[in-house]
Amino acid sequence: MSKRIGLFMYGDVQAYPPTVNAANILNEEGYEVFVVHIPNPTTPDKIEFNNGIKILKLKSFRLKIFGYGYVLLKLLFLSKKNNLQCLISYDSYSVLPAFLCKKLLGINWAYHQHDFWEKPIGLFQKVLFKLEYLIVPKADIISFPQTQRAEIFKFRCKKDIEYIIVHNGPRLRWSKYKSNHDSIIKKPGEYYLIYQGGIASVFGLKNLIYALNLCENNIKLVLVGKELEIGFIKQIKLLISELSLEDRVFFNTENIPYNQLHGFTSQCTIGISKLTIPESSAPINDRFLAGASNKLIEYLAAGLPIILAESTDNIKFFASKDVGEYCDVSNYTEIAKAIKKIIEDNDRLLRISQDNQTLFDSYLNFDKQFGIFLKALYQLEDKN
Repeated sequence: MSKRIGLFMYGDVQAYPPTVNAANILNEEGYEVFVVHIPNPTTPDKIEFNNGIKILKLKSFRLKIFGYGYVLLKLLFLSKKNNLQCLISYDSYSVLPAFLCKKLLGINWAYHQHDFWEKPIGLFQKVLFKLEYLIVPKADIISFPQTQRAEIFKFRCKKDIEYIIVHNGPRLRWSKYKSNHDSIIKKPGEYYLIYQGGIASVFGLKNLIYALNLCENNIKLVLVGKELEIGFIKQIKLLISELSLEDRVFFNTENIPYNQLHGFTSQCTIGISKLTIPESSAPINDRFLAGASNKLIEYLAAGLPIILAESTDNIKFFASKDVGEYCDVSNYTEIAKAIKKIIEDNDRLLRISQDNQTLFDSYLNFDKQFGIFLKALYQLEDKN
């Protein structure tokens, strides 16, 4: 009998590249994979599953409690019907249904916290978040994409949980895809900074615009991502106009297909991380990025030096490796200095570019990272 494993998310799995990658790798490792999720027709770029992966779709209900009850019962039914031996769940909403499958059906349960939403909205979500801290320690495998998030979760659980770290990022083969996007056409002597991610005030984008204004005219900026804060792009464009930077800042808020993103990114010179102030009141997802941010690893895959916050988790994550420049992201003058420091030393820029690609190819690609989870899964199967 084949090994049957389910991946469950109370949302659209195809919006999360690492989750799709996990399903595909399991499929390639000989597992019969079932993906249980709630597809969202507004997800702009559907990342492709391997052929042979079975997609089990759930309905979405406006009434949260009723809809949640339906999902809970439906997951139990689908797990029983398809004789699943293990279930991987990915978010706060998935915890209780997955735990009940473990208790009632004897299924192994692995929990991976792909997002850390620590501020609940409403009583229903508050209860689910409390249950997450209470129930997750009972999972057979617990994994996180980033160490600081794991330690915060462990502290809130008030239990000495054991966990593994599986960093987010693209697969090794993703860096081989070419882009059909020709919107970046560099002239000799031009340098392009690229920022990929949500467009909102907490990510330090105004400071980035001010920093660009202190740089030479041959340094330009591409912003790729969705507006997450209504009216913020309008504020940014007004600032760009006030500083007369219209010919140096380019927006790409339309969706770039995931398999073309590498080709687009690799046309640029420097990758800009989210410039969230580490000590700010920003959400944990936005403060602790090293290992959890797909974008950081995508910059490595494209061979880009990175500008990132001078935070403890960033410095520890990259250890002594020269991946770019750390800076005080609360000070736009320091951001400008960091950008200039990379561009003005061409030999170092080329060396970092090669070293960052090597770091991705040898260690930080998702194939290598997910091997850590596979090892834990094999040990669990042997134990049973």
